Amino acid sequence: MLRQKLISSVQAGPFSNTINRMIDIEIQEGVVSMADSFVVLTTQILDEPTAIMNLCVSIDGFSHVTPFNVDFFRNCSLVGSKCGALESVRRCNIYAHNVMEMSKYQSEKESQVVSLYQTRDNKTGQLLSPYVDFRKEGDIASAYRQVKLRIPLSQLFPGLGSQVLDTNLTGTLRIHLELENGFSFFMTPTPVFQGNVANEGVLENVASGATFTSLVGYFPAESPYIVGMNYNLTYTDQAEPPVTTTNVVTLTEASFTFNNLSLTFAGTGLPLPDQGDGKQYVSIRVAEILTPDTTPKLQVVLAECNVAEVVGAKPEKIDELTYTTWTTEEYNAGAQQFMSKAFQIEPTCVNVLAMLVGAKGTPLSNNINVESYRYRVDQEDVTDRDVVVQKIINNPTYNKCYFDDTLHYDLQARTFLNANIPLRNFTQIAMSRDGQSNSISAGLADSGGKYGVETNRLMIMGCPTPITPSTKELQLNINCKAGGAIDNVVLFKQVVKTVKLSA
Repeated sequence: MLRQKLISSVQAGPFSNTINRMIDIEIQEGVVSMADSFVVLTTQILDEPTAIMNLCVSIDGFSHVTPFNVDFFRNCSLVGSKCGALESVRRCNIYAHNVMEMSKYQSEKESQVVSLYQTRDNKTGQLLSPYVDFRKEGDIASAYRQVKLRIPLSQLFPGLGSQVLDTNLTGTLRIHLELENGFSFFMTPTPVFQGNVANEGVLENVASGATFTSLVGYFPAESPYIVGMNYNLTYTDQAEPPVTTTNVVTLTEASFTFNNLSLTFAGTGLPLPDQGDGKQYVSIRVAEILTPDTTPKLQVVLAECNVAEVVGAKPEKIDELTYTTWTTEEYNAGAQQFMSKAFQIEPTCVNVLAMLVGAKGTPLSNNINVESYRYRVDQEDVTDRDVVVQKIINNPTYNKCYFDDTLHYDLQARTFLNANIPLRNFTQIAMSRDGQSNSISAGLADSGGKYGVETNRLMIMGCPTPITPSTKELQLNINCKAGGAIDNVVLFKQVVKTVKLSA
């Protein structure tokens, strides 16, 4: 049986990615089910625009990268007062983000636990912001709101995230989290009303001088408009030549019945100007305005931990705790075309994953300049040739496409299987990267997927390693194309760890 309790962080909010970045949470007593516990972040929009907008979360400058909850944290650690450091994962957001990209289906990545709760409209495929209380009918305007995001401890701590820990043996557990400072979460205005269907959102044959309240044409089973949003009202008359006029209006009320939507606007341009010639307006389109008057960002105002306590059962007495965790090494190649680096890795290291830190610190492992790489363990080559990646193939139907050597997929598959991490089909992974987080058009056909857009590519260089009696040397060589360069490389090492416990 589990009992849930909410523990506040030692530090008071609000938190930001420049100051007050550290979050500490103490679990002083109890038997804790890590798999059922999670960090709770209360977030809100900083610098809200005056007008209501569908503000979706994006990473600064990278609309093609789907943000995950784990992207908030740069480093995390778990320490017991009796047993010392249990787990410490630097650049945990890079590890968790890219592993989820490889191991989860698109529907799983958009689920509430993994993503930032940004659901998609069934008809248009558009993202809907959780930070707006949308109202599509009535006369009460939509409003911005706070959102609680949940990050499971199993995503932050890959080793002990699925364990049950007894604080009688470990002592007080202290969770230390550091907010990412390399990039910012931005709130990007995203269209709610697409106007994809012919005549959707278009009024026809409206009398000159009339105050219109009804839209005719095809509409879905609910209003595509949001009460309280600003819209551009564009109408064209029957003059020769036709004259088009655009005015800014605010939707103040909406009522919907099947195939008929009645709207009430406030703003300039209403009622329609009377030309005095009896002519009618033949085309009137309503489209929402997507330019905010501020620069909205995401802010963490409160940090808590929902701890799942195991009650009603005695935990098994153990003397030591054995598990696998990930340690980290970071290397800056200094913007060189060729990199050759020897890492000294632990004897109990069984897998390594090399990831490339993208521009501005985006968590997606990506570098469009890499042409090939090669691993050596204790002076022996892992493969009999360089692993070629991002080979360019000029397809006459789909334009330029990018493919990887089969050795690349082989190494990835062996590493993920050896690490006991589920791995999806590689073709599905490639095709599902759609390049635009707010678009339903995706894949190879429009060159929007991993094959067609360089910046959408996911580059993880994996390699399984044997357990050895002493420290082993891992050499990683990376070659870039002419004019390209390799900068930051993060090496994640999966190691077997044993911690002594005392009652």
